[in-house]
This record gives sequence, C-alpha cells and structure tokens, in this order.
Amino acid sequence: MMTYLKTYSDFLRKRLKIKKPLKIVCDASNGTAGLVLKKVFIGASLIKMILINGKPNGRFPAHGPNPLSGGALDQASLWVRRKKADLGAVFDADGDRVFFIDNQGKPIPSFVTALLLFQSAKPPLVADEIVFQTIKAMKTLSVKSLFPSKVGSFFVKAEMRKRKANIAAETSGHFYFKDFFYADAGILTLIKICNFLSSSRERLSDLLKKIPRQVILTDEVKIHNRTWQKKLLYSPFLKKSKVVKRDGLTVLLSRGFLNVRASNTEPLLRLTCSLPTESQCRKIINSLKRHLR
Repeated sequence: MMTYLKTYSDFLRKRLKIKKPLKIVCDASNGTAGLVLKKVFIGASLIKMILINGKPNGRFPAHGPNPLSGGALDQASLWVRRKKADLGAVFDADGDRVFFIDNQGKPIPSFVTALLLFQSAKPPLVADEIVFQTIKAMKTLSVKSLFPSKVGSFFVKAEMRKRKANIAAETSGHFYFKDFFYADAGILTLIKICNFLSSSRERLSDLLKKIPRQVILTDEVKIHNRTWQKKLLYSPFLKKSKVVKRDGLTVLLSRGFLNVRASNTEPLLRLTCSLPTESQCRKIINSLKRHLR
C-alpha cells in the first residue's frame, strides 16, 4: 500500500509549478485525501499547507464527507481567515471531488472553479450541461472551444475522448484531466488551481471580482405522471424560449437558463436555474413549480 501511495504522491508532486509563496488550508473531511496531501505538499517548495481533518475516520467527526452539505465548508473557511491563507480546499470522502474557498473565506462555486481551470488550459474543453450553460451565459469564455456533456463520469469521459479534451468539469465538483487518464482527481485539481494562482499577481478574491456575477439555484418538485415535459414546454413564460434537449430539458433565458431533469430513482424533477441574482432564479423556479403541480 505504501508503495502505491508514494508512487501516486510523486506523480502528483511533479505537477506542482509554484512560482510564488502560497499558503493553503486543506480539509480532508476525515477521508482518504489527507494521506496523499501530506506526501504531496509537506516540504514542497514555496507552498505551505495547513491540513485539517486529515486523519481518516469513517464516523466523520468534524462534518459530513459531502462538501455540498450544509456547513461542510465552514471550518475550512474559518481556518483560511484565521491563518490568512491564499486558498482553501475541501475534499469529499474519497478525494475525487473538491470545492474551494477564496482568501476571504468565501466559497467558490464549481462553475467558477471550472472557469479558472479553463482559462489556463488549452482547448478543447468539456463541461456538463449546467457548467456549460452557465459559462455560456456569463460570456467570459469562447464556447467554440467548450463542448457540453450529459452529467455523469461515463458521459463526461466519453465526450472528452471524442473531443480529445484536456479538461472537463461537472457541477458536482468532479474535474477530469486528459493527463490523468481522463479521470477525476481532487488533489490534481488543487495543484492546477495553485499553479494558476501562483502565476497571478492578484489575490484570488480580486480575480473573482472580475468574473460576471451568476448564481445557480437548485430545487425539486414531485411529479405524479409523465406529462411534465408537455406541461413545461407549454408553460406561459417558457413557450417562446429556445429549448435544448441534451440532458433533460434546458430552457435558454436572456441571461441564463433553466434545466429540468427527471430523477432516475424517484418520482421528482430536479430544477436548476442560473441567472445573475438569486431572486431571479427563485422567481423562475417558484413559477415553474406552481405550473407543474
């Protein structure tokens, strides 16, 4: 086991290209990432890592192992502010997903992380429907080099190979890399973000201020029959909009989109809206929920 751990850690460490001093806080969520993070970052040149919840513990005493759960980012956010760190990273239980926190302790949405990765990567690039449409709405990256994929590692990897893409991103916090066998890797994502940040003269929070504001809001609605697609398409406020049937139904709005996907396991629809403000998203989602009931 230790041989594999060393081989993997050496593989990752060689990809560190840090050009200026950085201080980072890493929360391993008492999962497996802590074992690798120690090997990769402790003693590395120009980068100081503060590791919290680094010891594997299946009871997950600090917080739940899902970074998307409420409160999962709070501890790392506090440590970033206390230690005046440049960046925070919170991993899930097995380390294949990662979410970031800026130097002011503010969580960074996964689509913004994708944008940072894409800006420093060579095209072509791949993103799931939500990340793709959000970046398209923000108009910060040429979508000529960005290709959409259905959600899920099977579809993302297939699209990457088809397009010969270098990087792919999912809303869930999975990031895939051609130079990592088209697989997702949370620690490699952290390394690439650190490399990007160390090449910038600005702090992360200042870089993020230049990105147009866009909000993603999600919700669910129970369904009792299969007529929801027809009801959606003929809803008064959507019937004149363009609809993309790539991964569920995506309704294109003037400053964003609404995506509706049926659950594979439950009688419900997952609603995802992206617009410049949360109130705009909530208005669209509430209106649709009333119409579908």
